[in-house]
Amino acid sequence: MFLEFMSTLLSNEGYTVHTASSGLEAMEILKGIEPDFIFVDLVMPHIDGERLCKLIREREKEHHPVLIVISATAKEEIGERPVPGFADVFIVKGPFAKMGSHILETLKSIIRNGEESLPKKVIGLEDVYHREITRELLITKKHKEIILDAIADGILELTGDYAIVFANPASLDILGASETDLLSRDFRSLFPESDIPAVEKALVQAGGPQDERKWIFLQRKEKYLRIEVSPSGGQGHSSFLIVIKDQTDHYRVEKALAEKEILLQELHHRVKNNLTMITSLINLQKDYVKNKNELNHLERLQYRVHSISLIHQELMGDPDLTSIGLHRYITQLVYGITSSILLPRNLIQVDYAVEDVHFHIDTLIPIGLIVTELITNAIEHGYPWESRTGKPREGRITIQFSKTNEEYRLSVQHDGIPFPRDLDFRKTDSLGLKLVCILTEQLEGTVDLQNEQTTEFIITFPARDV
Repeated sequence: MFLEFMSTLLSNEGYTVHTASSGLEAMEILKGIEPDFIFVDLVMPHIDGERLCKLIREREKEHHPVLIVISATAKEEIGERPVPGFADVFIVKGPFAKMGSHILETLKSIIRNGEESLPKKVIGLEDVYHREITRELLITKKHKEIILDAIADGILELTGDYAIVFANPASLDILGASETDLLSRDFRSLFPESDIPAVEKALVQAGGPQDERKWIFLQRKEKYLRIEVSPSGGQGHSSFLIVIKDQTDHYRVEKALAEKEILLQELHHRVKNNLTMITSLINLQKDYVKNKNELNHLERLQYRVHSISLIHQELMGDPDLTSIGLHRYITQLVYGITSSILLPRNLIQVDYAVEDVHFHIDTLIPIGLIVTELITNAIEHGYPWESRTGKPREGRITIQFSKTNEEYRLSVQHDGIPFPRDLDFRKTDSLGLKLVCILTEQLEGTVDLQNEQTTEFIITFPARDV
């Protein structure tokens, strides 16, 4: 609708208009034209608006089109402050009539008076109200970006055609390339011809019907890289997640200091697993975000990251701590979730029957993520708001954890709307339930559902020494 509005508005004024539905498509179009003005929406598939503007600035060094950002979040993100430097003009995405007037007036002013007339403030702030929920979404988005920027592993996202549409700072450093060099480039072209068959094989297998995760070891220039290829994306949105680990130092140390191998491997293994888990969750979640459910998905992302960061917080409190008590961790984790969800907390009672077993971090992370998914699922689907009363349903959620014989048993039960009996939870499109199944496999356990009178997910896994 927005593209159609912009095309009609500008065409009626005599402008020649080219439209693109994604940042990647825009980069392809710009290879053949030199526009005078480029309008960019900050929220776009593949390459987002801010990155697209920076890429255009970098690539169009001789030709300088005027970059005009149309943003639905400018009021909350920029407000009265000077506009960011990656674009020339910022216009608030608001009512079409007023927004169209601002656009045409801006174009006429620039044509008449030149770039000296470029406004220093966001245009159209008076046309929209401040939205607190948008501010919260921006904070969550920024939090995700900070995590991605801080991760030591290289992260790339590819389209189904293997074009790179996202690269975090670590990937630029590892690959020795700029963001301008990488974005829209075919991933396979990063490697010498002799390695391309191995890369293609990993991509084909990862994108196959089994949704396999594949690892390959390659040498690029003077670096030894471990590359993990995972399928990503919901139905109809094929893409790939690439995790690149620079193992050059590890490789050299392993050769020179064989006696340090055990210590180095343990340290590498711990850091690697934690960072890979966080990275995979964030990037997988990105492909599930749709505009109408954006808040729900971003909140779930926040809960997942919180479940891991809570473990690190406990470990940071005592440098000698190697295991964490489950009861304290579960109660803190669930309290954080229920406190942040917009529900009157006294309407849903959470009961705990959790034995205080101590677990190593490698076991605690999947347990925490499983509980996070089952709790958020229970609240979202078991206790929705009732149209008749305008209030959420009342109910009770029970979390149990115990050791029986040689196995552990985790149960999350609720008395809200039951899980549909004709739906196989192992085959749904829900990322949350897929994660429950994947993480249970990681624990070498099983997950079952009982939904006769209440809905109860039961996870059992072998008991081991911690």
